[in-house]
Amino acid sequence: MDGICSAVFDKIKALGAYGRYFVISEEEFFEELPEGQRLGRAELAKAIKSLVADGYIDVKYSDGNLYCIAALKNLPDDPPIQTAKDKRAKNFETFWAAFAGGAAGGIVTALLCLVFLLC
Repeated sequence: MDGICSAVFDKIKALGAYGRYFVISEEEFFEELPEGQRLGRAELAKAIKSLVADGYIDVKYSDGNLYCIAALKNLPDDPPIQTAKDKRAKNFETFWAAFAGGAAGGIVTALLCLVFLLC
């Protein structure tokens, strides 16, 4: 994927969550490009069509210089997104670790109180 497609996709990805549509103007895409790199309307349209054809983005509509656009999936070199199942598993592990730590602390405190009461 060339630098223009990457810059366009980075701008779309920075807008928000995958699958959520945002309205963005051509000028906002032009601002994302590195210094010295020129981009015209034709090159922008070509980059967007390439990203749509590859399944990375979806364009709901384009009107003049505005696009209603959403990122659908990561580029191949992006790290994978964490799924809801992964988040639940991590939350489950965190809960049980905290529960075990609290129970262990409670048992130690109860034993110390028992020792002081018996002495």
